[in-house]
Amino acid sequence: MTDGLNQSLKNIRAFFKPYETSLELAKERVSNCLVQYHIEQEKKAEKQIAKVEQRTQEGKITFDEADEKIKSLEVDNRIETKEGALTFKIIKDIEIEDESQIPREFFEINMVALRRAVITGGRAVPGVKIVEKKITSL
Repeated sequence: MTDGLNQSLKNIRAFFKPYETSLELAKERVSNCLVQYHIEQEKKAEKQIAKVEQRTQEGKITFDEADEKIKSLEVDNRIETKEGALTFKIIKDIEIEDESQIPREFFEINMVALRRAVITGGRAVPGVKIVEKKITSL
């Protein structure tokens, strides 16, 4: 009874999939550009802050003036507009440098692909054998 609806839903999702993919790529590109711009602004601010600190050490400006100037130069990690807000944050992530050095405990076997290759595809995979198991079926 719902086969026609499910097929329609599948067709609609397939129709919009290219647009969703394009949208995700665009969001990623915009995000990368914003992050790069923010990093550049932070570097510029760091250089200007260093100059202010040097002028303070030389006695050309007071500590209060330097403090005020430094606060005005610091780059804000949150940008607010009438449409919403954008926050820059630092997260921890990893990159694989040498896969051969990673302990085996961190690898997960893709059992679906392995079964398909060995049972359906007839492929011989070292360390894998075909066994027969008795199960129940309702």
